[in-house]
Amino acid sequence: MVSPANWAVAQPVTVNLSSFGFPPGQVDLPSNVFYISSDLLAIYFDRGEATDAPQQNNHPRPHAFLILVFNKKGQVLAQQTIYGFPKALDIKAGPDDGIIVGREGSMSFYGADLLLRRSMPLASNATGVSYDRRWNQLAVETIDDASQSRTVNLLDGVTLKPLESFTLPERVPFITGNREIAYTVGGDCRYSTRILSNERSWNALRGLPTCGFIAFTDDETLAYAFEQQLYLVSHLGKRISRQTIPAFDQMNLPSFNGISNDGSRVAIWVWKRRLIRKQGEYPEYREVFVYDLHSHARVFSHPLITGTAASALSLDGKQLVTIDDGLLSFYSLP
Repeated sequence: MVSPANWAVAQPVTVNLSSFGFPPGQVDLPSNVFYISSDLLAIYFDRGEATDAPQQNNHPRPHAFLILVFNKKGQVLAQQTIYGFPKALDIKAGPDDGIIVGREGSMSFYGADLLLRRSMPLASNATGVSYDRRWNQLAVETIDDASQSRTVNLLDGVTLKPLESFTLPERVPFITGNREIAYTVGGDCRYSTRILSNERSWNALRGLPTCGFIAFTDDETLAYAFEQQLYLVSHLGKRISRQTIPAFDQMNLPSFNGISNDGSRVAIWVWKRRLIRKQGEYPEYREVFVYDLHSHARVFSHPLITGTAASALSLDGKQLVTIDDGLLSFYSLP
């Protein structure tokens, strides 16, 4: 294990986002950051109601979301404003080193220059879209209220050809792998995870406490968290590694925050409660950790102090970018 004292992380490059209208001090602002290629990343944030948008029949106006594309040195290469409602809009990394925007009735594909490339219709009951570059795989979620179920349709990112379709309970958390999916139904952590796959059997994991899953690291391995430990196991049930998550003060289950293209490095974040809280300060904060799964080392950790914060791991696992207190920061990792 690499100790924090031995980390050789240079001072980050920072960009003050206030010059782009990023509102300071706002808690839980709809925003995020993600890499779209080896050299480019995108951020977006909600700039509030679009006052120039028409308002009909007393319905709320859509919000204006600013999307910015940066290179790894912090230079802005493109920007674009799109419109939508915060709870009905997905802005994420997409195929061809671009961005996908999912909203009611359609999914749009933008290039790194933020120019529209193509669109495809979405069913009226579609509730979410995402893309995994490692497998060039789109995921489109739909909800069936009558059966209280959710269907996840996996598509080829280039041809949009259907690959797989899985049905799971409506409100359970899930992750996608290469033509497979894992979700947890709650209850006893040792028996609550379901892995649906037509590619291979995961039956050997039955009975393992895998409900705190993080990600499929490749076709045959799964990373999950349990009792402040990060585990890597094969589909045959073999434990490959175990590493400590140093977050003992009322830590919630970690959330996946990025993985390198080769699956060797993974970033996670956890909510931690402040032991000493200043007046007006958000009661919890996030801390992000980066692990090297091959060397069994935790190579970086960093607290994110504000209520609105985000982070992402680069595709080669050598850079972490964060949004915190209105600053976009680029950390080079050892």
